[in-house]
Order: sequence, then C-alpha cells, then structure tokens
Amino acid sequence: MARNIHDLLLRDQEVRIIGKKDIYPVCGYLRYLTKIVFLAYRTGALFPSIIKTEKHPVLYQRKINNYDFDCIKKNPYIRSLREVISNDTDRCMVLEWMGQDLKQVKKLEYKPRLLFLKIVARSVLKALTAFADMDGQGPGVHTGKNQDVDLKNILTHDPWGNNPVIKLADLGGLIPAGEMREQHLQSLSIRASEIWKGHALSPACDIWSLGVSLAHFISPKPLFGHVDLEFPVTVMSPEMSQAASSIAKIMQLIGPLARDEDPKYSEEFDAAEALVEVGAIPLSSLGDELMKCEVDRDCVDFIAYLLALDPEKRPTVEQALAHPWLNDTKVIQLMDFTFDIAQRPIEESTGG
Repeated sequence: MARNIHDLLLRDQEVRIIGKKDIYPVCGYLRYLTKIVFLAYRTGALFPSIIKTEKHPVLYQRKINNYDFDCIKKNPYIRSLREVISNDTDRCMVLEWMGQDLKQVKKLEYKPRLLFLKIVARSVLKALTAFADMDGQGPGVHTGKNQDVDLKNILTHDPWGNNPVIKLADLGGLIPAGEMREQHLQSLSIRASEIWKGHALSPACDIWSLGVSLAHFISPKPLFGHVDLEFPVTVMSPEMSQAASSIAKIMQLIGPLARDEDPKYSEEFDAAEALVEVGAIPLSSLGDELMKCEVDRDCVDFIAYLLALDPEKRPTVEQALAHPWLNDTKVIQLMDFTFDIAQRPIEESTGG
C-alpha cells in the first residue's frame, strides 16, 4: 500500500520519491486542500515537477491510460506526463509543472491582453485536435465534473511575459464521444446545452466549454452556471434550482433552446423558461456582457461562434482554428516558439 505523503509532510518528515527516471524530493503542496498534489524539485532542474497521488482509483487509472495514446503524448499543448511510479512505497504520477491555471491568473486581477487570449484559444484548440480520433479508436471528449475544459484545467507559464505557454490538463474525464450517462457530465458552469438536454457527448461539448471558459476569463462575473434566484423558489430542490438557473442563463445570454430534451429533464427546462420570463436572470445578451469587458468585437464574435446552441452548427476544432480572429501572424509565431519549448530536454523546458 502506498504511503500517505500528506501525513508525512504534516509530521515534517522528509519525502523522497524514487522513480525510474529520477528522484523527486517533495518540498510542499501545489494544492493543500486536495492533499494529493505536491511539488518536487529534481537536482539540476529549473522548475519543479508535480506529484499527483491516487485519490479516486478509476479516474487515476484513466488518466494514466489516456497518456498511453500517441496522439496525447505527442501533443505539445497537453501537459506532459514525465513518468508513473508504482512500487511498494509510492503510487503517483509525475507531471509537468506550468505555474498557474487561468483561474489563478484571473484572481490576480490580471487584465487579459488580446494577444494572450488568442494564444489561450488557439492552444486549447490545438490540444483538442489530439482527441479527434484517439489513435484510430474514434473521437474523445475532455469532459467530466471538475475534469473538463475549464479555467482550472487550462495551465499557463509566464502569462505576463512575451512568450506565454498554454497547456490543457487533467485527462481523467476524457471519455469516448457518443456515450450516454445516467447523470449529467461537465461542471454546471460550462455544461453544454445538449448535455443539459440529456443528449450524447460529442466533440462539440469541448468547443462549448472553451467558449464559456474564455467568457469567464474575460468577465469579472460568472456569466454561466448557477446564480441565486431573484424570487423565492420553495417548491424546488437545491439541485433543481441550480439546474434551472444555469439553463436560464444560457437562454438569457444566447437565446431560446429547442425543447427536444429528454423528458426526464423537462421540469428543469420549464423552470428555466419561467425564470427568464419573470426577469430573474440579471444579465443582458452575451455580446453586450462581453463588450463591457474592454475586448474588441472580433473577440466577442469568436466566443459567440463557439457558443452556438445547436451542436451541429457549432464549429469543429479545425473550423474554429480557421477563424479570422485567431489567424494572427504574431500569435502563430509565438506558438511556434511554444512548440519548440515543449520539445527541449526536460531540464530546459518551461515545465517539470
């Protein structure tokens, strides 16, 4: 059984993890509250490595299995896995360190530059190309509660510098497209309209998630997801009210949703329509909300393009990459540099 690194650190004990590629002296936590993600410095390395231990065995193993795909291993826009350690003492993954996620960057009151936003969008789309065919096994979708295309899973190195690097992380939620689940996938705030309806997963879900993530990074307030209702709802459970308000925000921001949902979700949609009708959602249109954030109209149009309500009309990854807003020569040149960084020896790279 693997030792509990969290308990050892609490007792101020030295923790050295022995891998096949290196020795990793653990120096602290990356996220204390999770108690499973730690920092380790290797001798001679410029940056730390991330040590992630097992918490949920199924998700942990799925992450490891997903890194076995060549399409993921070779994609420079996905956070890399250095090695997997499984012995009598430790069971963990050693992952590339980046610095911050976009949620942390936003908390630092960082005013996003348009160039940085373009690099974020283009990098995530480049990462999503890895899931198009999964080495001949069909498309995958990077989704699952808290393990999806969200601000906390979009990592960045040097966001304030001239050459920011963006990579997608946390592959525990990567599952085959077309799957149907009894429970909704995707976190409340970035859940696509078709998933609220109970429809099958598709790569279009990831495009939606990217659109919401960009909107949330730009906006000082959360545009999508659960909000407090402005009138008493005594007949709804907390889960129902959260679902109804989240759906209502989509309707308020983007427009009416076709009522082709699975009948078991009809009550949520009825409640959402009622919220919009009585003016309980304190938002204007998506375009108007984003234009308040000091970004240009082309940026707003791009985000709206990603957030088409009908997944059949939502752009594919390739179509989104071809959008004029992203075809900025400077962005493409900087991302060529990002690619070169990812191919350097591990001691010289931007991540551990």
